[in-house]
Amino acid sequence: MGHHDHPHKFDPANAARLDDPLRREAMPPARLAAALALQPGDRVADIGSGAGYWLISLLDASPDGVVFQGVDSEPAMLAVLEERLRNHPRRADVTLTRSTEHAVPLADGSVDVVVMGAVYHELADRPGFLREVRRLLSPGGRLAVIDWDALPPGVERTMGPPTDERVPFATALEEIGAAAFTGAAPIDGFRESYCLVARKAA
Repeated sequence: MGHHDHPHKFDPANAARLDDPLRREAMPPARLAAALALQPGDRVADIGSGAGYWLISLLDASPDGVVFQGVDSEPAMLAVLEERLRNHPRRADVTLTRSTEHAVPLADGSVDVVVMGAVYHELADRPGFLREVRRLLSPGGRLAVIDWDALPPGVERTMGPPTDERVPFATALEEIGAAAFTGAAPIDGFRESYCLVARKAA
């Protein structure tokens, strides 16, 4: 899957930019880790894992017994993540999986938490992809969506995608609710961005 298939795809050549300190302030992985409070036995899929911005932070913050899937459609990004994980003490708890733009090759109900960090605005078919996420999740499983919020008029963009590519918080909330997720609630501490966690409805 080349990054030409979708105009908003992130260019793997820019992988280093994904870890810049400004981004860590705007989208703090520790806040997500605290909100998810992962437990031993939890199975987590980081969809659009890229270079591991969310996955490595969650891995470091989670107890033993939490297992992770790093999922990305770009082989170059999976290679970067593989390299970053090479000497990680919990490397065995992470499996890397190549997806396509529309489908994730994991079994129905095989994960308890799906994380999509700065991926939602890149999806060509958001309702379709939310159905795919529902399929992956176990009953009562959780979805965390972190993305760049729309900017108020006149506010200059300092990071993240152009304004016209962003999905505003209200839109994301509505779409996630329409896809049969319940209890979507924002997590505090995100700036110029939002983090919402919702549960797969029974």
